Amino acid sequence: MQATEDSLARRPFAAALAAFALGAPLDLALRDAAAREPDERTRLALATLALGIAERLSVERVAALVGAVAERLAFDDRLDEEIRARASGARTQVRLLALVVPCLALYLALMTPGVADTLGGPLGRTVLVPAAAVLEVAGIVLSRRFVAEALR
Repeated sequence: MQATEDSLARRPFAAALAAFALGAPLDLALRDAAAREPDERTRLALATLALGIAERLSVERVAALVGAVAERLAFDDRLDEEIRARASGARTQVRLLALVVPCLALYLALMTPGVADTLGGPLGRTVLVPAAAVLEVAGIVLSRRFVAEALR
């Protein structure tokens, strides 16, 4: 029980062992501890351990199951890190592109009087500029949503 000094890491196992000491089956005690655990990774590991115990698998098979879960969780962590890294670059590109369009419109308005008249006129004020602003915001929101969905 003293394999780690981290009381947070020991807590679900201590709760399961306390319930086991009071007569609860070990697999049910582990499942109950897993259900109370807020961390999804710990829940998955405890549920896997409980499954191995409930099925009366050998220690080697249970260790292989828990090892497979640990490998899967490590893979998920690496995948999340990769997505975050790529998304960071994509967010920078989206921000730069969001700045380029208004700057380009301002440049064209300053250099071409016809564009300035169009953007300053009723068509520009009521249709073109608001539509451009809505499209800019929609692009930023959608890119952030795609990244958030990929990380789930």
